Amino acid sequence: MYNEIIKLRKIDRTYDEVGEPIETSTEIEVYAKILSIGQQEFYMAHTAGLKPELKFEIADYLDYQNESEIEHEGKIYRVLKTYRKSSKALEITVYGGVDLATS
Repeated sequence: MYNEIIKLRKIDRTYDEVGEPIETSTEIEVYAKILSIGQQEFYMAHTAGLKPELKFEIADYLDYQNESEIEHEGKIYRVLKTYRKSSKALEITVYGGVDLATS
């Protein structure tokens, strides 16, 4: 059941006239369900230097537009990979878990 609300965040970086970066973010809220990271997936990612923390599934893959971050329960996660699970659903594996209060 898709009962968790997550925010898909896209960060766009442009530069002003003197070359200073300007970041703008756009976000949309979608319903998702939380899945666990499988043991094999965790260890395979770990050997490549990656540390997946959570996996979300959204009902409609069209809601995802290559966003680089996900916000959930006051934490920001970076997207590690996506996987189209069925004709509609999309799994998004994330890492990072930076608390918004400390970032």
